[in-house]
Amino acid sequence: GGRGLPQLWAAAPLPRIRECLKVFDPHGTGYLEWRELLSAFVAQSFPTVANAKLLQLGEALKALDAADKDKDGFLTLKELLEAKIWFQLSYRSGFNRFEALKRILFTALSEPVEATGDRRLGCMTLLLHLCSAETLEGGMDKAFHVVARAGGHLPGSSVNWDQLEKAAYPYGRDAHLDVGRAQPSTDTDAYRYTGIDIEELIEHTLTASGEEVKGRALALTSIQQRVAGVTVEEDDIAAAEHREESKVSVKQLLNYPNATEFAEQRMQRYLLKKLII
Repeated sequence: GGRGLPQLWAAAPLPRIRECLKVFDPHGTGYLEWRELLSAFVAQSFPTVANAKLLQLGEALKALDAADKDKDGFLTLKELLEAKIWFQLSYRSGFNRFEALKRILFTALSEPVEATGDRRLGCMTLLLHLCSAETLEGGMDKAFHVVARAGGHLPGSSVNWDQLEKAAYPYGRDAHLDVGRAQPSTDTDAYRYTGIDIEELIEHTLTASGEEVKGRALALTSIQQRVAGVTVEEDDIAAAEHREESKVSVKQLLNYPNATEFAEQRMQRYLLKKLII
C-alpha cells in the first residue's frame, strides 16, 4: 500500500542490510548520521545532483543568495522554491520532481528559528549535502569550493580554519558530537571535535608539506607575551592572520597521515555511497 520498506529491502536478509549500511559507519559505532543517509539516497535517485560540476555549485550558491531576501544566509521554503539551481534546468513538463526534491530537502535539513519557530535552511548547508562524488578527493574538492566561495574567496580547493570546520561540521561541532564515528582514544581524535585542534591540524599539515605557516595558531599567554615583547593587540593580529591566511588543500590533507585520519572520519559524507541490497 505504499508504506514501509521497498519490496527488495523487506526481502533482504538482515546481515545484507547491515553490510550495506556499514558504509555509513565504517568504525562500527552503531550510529548513522541520518542526514548523510538522506544525501546518499538523493544522489542515487537524482544523477544530475551527484554529477554537479564545480561551476554549477558556484552558480547555485549565487542563485540561493539572490533568493535570500534578508541576506542572512538562510532561506524560507518560498525562497528556496524560487531559486533556480542546476538540477532544475533540465525540467520540461509533467510532475516537477525537482520541486518535490526541494521540499523534501527543506523539510529534512531546515532548522527552527529560536525566536519565532519558523524553519530556515542555510544556503551553504544545503549545497554541502549535495557535494558527493565517486571519490573522497572529488567530494571534498566540491565541498571546499562551496565553503571557499561562500566565504567571499575565489573558487579553489584550499580552505582556511573556519571553512574547513564548516565542511567538516555543516551544522556546527556540537551537533555532530553524538554521531562521531570513533571513540576518542588517540591524540589525533581531538582533531575531529574541537575547533582549536583543527587550527593545529592545519599548521601541522602545512609544516609537513614544507609550507610556511603564517601567524600563530594559538594566542600567547600573558607571560609568553612579555617574554616575546609583543602586545596583546599584536598577538591577536598574529593569531587572526593564521586563521585567515593559513590554508590547506584537499591533496595536502589526504597526504598527511594525521590529516588523512581526520578526512576519513569527518569528510566521508562527501563520498558517494552506492546502496545496493
